[in-house]
Amino acid sequence: MLKAALWLAGIALVVFGVLRLFFMDVVVVGHDGMAPTLLAGDQVFLWRGGDDAEMGDIVVCQNPQNAGQMVIGRVLGRSNMTVSTDHGQLDVSGTRPSRDIKQTVDFQSRDFQRPIRVQLSEDTLGNFTHHAFWPDRHPLRLRETQVPVNHYYLLGDNRTQHGNDSRTFGTVPANTCVGRIFMLVKPTPDPRGNPLERGWFEILQ
Repeated sequence: MLKAALWLAGIALVVFGVLRLFFMDVVVVGHDGMAPTLLAGDQVFLWRGGDDAEMGDIVVCQNPQNAGQMVIGRVLGRSNMTVSTDHGQLDVSGTRPSRDIKQTVDFQSRDFQRPIRVQLSEDTLGNFTHHAFWPDRHPLRLRETQVPVNHYYLLGDNRTQHGNDSRTFGTVPANTCVGRIFMLVKPTPDPRGNPLERGWFEILQ
């Protein structure tokens, strides 16, 4: 039994090594724009290739305003879709995500000096569901954007922090996206008010 377990473990390590060499990268998240899903300092697995990302995928792409900088966000708009807000609610080509507000928390982002009060919600759009931080007092406002062909509109799960997604740098060409993030490998040990329980080697929504 022990010999079989060691054999299987060896095979798993070989398979992981091949995947790591040819198909995957380990990336460290640099800011809290994807909180509560990802926090600054988290180590994640990136599956290489992002030009065929689906709605809801978390992708890493080149900043369209600075080719030397990478950005991260969730795909909430694809070719010819229109992304906007209506009465403070996100609207994607006439469809609003459903929001299930779980609680209100004070989140201490590394990008700000003080905690910010946010609403933790579970959002569903189409066939994908994810957690998000929404402003507690001020409605969400997006400039209406029609996504060009072969582009993505990226929105961070932290809706209170707009400097790291398409609200600031616009849509991104799909062919500049280097991969999709699919697993949280090692969460940062500092939750800073994040109410989600996040574990090692956790598949991401």
